[in-house]
Amino acid sequence: METSESPPPQATSPFALTDERRDRRFAATILDLGRRLGHQWLAGYDLASGETLPVASSHRREAVLLEGAAAKAAMDPHRRLVLHINRPSSRSFSTADLVALAGSPGIVALIAHGHDGTTYAAARSGTVVAPMRLLEVDAMVAPIAWDGLAYLARAGVITAAEADRLAAHVVNMAFANGGAIAYDVRWSIAMERRIRAIETPLEGVVGVSVLRREKMDG
Repeated sequence: METSESPPPQATSPFALTDERRDRRFAATILDLGRRLGHQWLAGYDLASGETLPVASSHRREAVLLEGAAAKAAMDPHRRLVLHINRPSSRSFSTADLVALAGSPGIVALIAHGHDGTTYAAARSGTVVAPMRLLEVDAMVAPIAWDGLAYLARAGVITAAEADRLAAHVVNMAFANGGAIAYDVRWSIAMERRIRAIETPLEGVVGVSVLRREKMDG
């Protein structure tokens, strides 16, 4: 999502870039739709103009496309869009989500709301990283994260669903530590307790993955 202008300075957390009052309203709307209808929805607003994007869905459980006026706005470097999506699986962002973020100069932040109460946020960083680099690093880091967490699931340390959520989170941590994105998460109470309970084995998996951040350079 690079433009001819220098990237704006980033706050420590992407949550600090958005309007919390409007975030709560959009979260409530798309979570209600997602929980009732079972698929993913997208909504958002423009920080600069105050314009609200219409709520939209591609009627898929774990995917939603930017289309029409929203897609056009996302490509406009003068826009400052904050986009909200719900996650029925409660997983963090996919690499496809982050590639879309990297290639869309009009998007300031993505916020994903898990149906379990966890909220994830991502924003562009001050480091210039081409979308293709995200795919390359994902191909390297994701297998390590998935294999390690699958082992913990087979050992009964975590459930398969928890392994699925944490693997996506670990990949995004690797991107963030490599300077490709700004990333933050607000865990649900239940998930935060689980993470604290498995902190030691989880650290081994996370450490191996995020230490490959040197591959984000260039």
